[in-house]
Amino acid sequence: MKHFQKQQGGLPWVWINSQSRRIQTPPTSEHKIWHASPHEWLGWIQNCSLLLTDSFHAILYALKFKKPFLGYFTEPFRSARLMDLSKRYGFTAHIVGSVAEAPHASYLQPTEFSDQLIHSHVAQSRLFLHRATSFPLK
Repeated sequence: MKHFQKQQGGLPWVWINSQSRRIQTPPTSEHKIWHASPHEWLGWIQNCSLLLTDSFHAILYALKFKKPFLGYFTEPFRSARLMDLSKRYGFTAHIVGSVAEAPHASYLQPTEFSDQLIHSHVAQSRLFLHRATSFPLK
């Protein structure tokens, strides 16, 4: 990871613990955040220079905040949502199978195009939810 950090201009690394997994040995980083509130977690994403993540939701927020990102997955069962997201928004080259692959991959800089796709999917989701919850009561 030091090589990847150097490629990115030597910016400081911040590691944020996943509440759903217990990591005994976190990766080397200048800052380790063991417990972040939703507000703090979003703040870290909103203010980062580059996001390296295995989180589906973090990638969505990177798109929303127009932050460059590179997604990775370490377990095959966690790959499905990331791969679906990458296919849906057209960034398959920006999801890799491990942190070790990160230095050799390119990260994605979100664009207005990704905004248009997201707005379209949000509208479709709202319509689906409206239809699914709008049924006559007896």
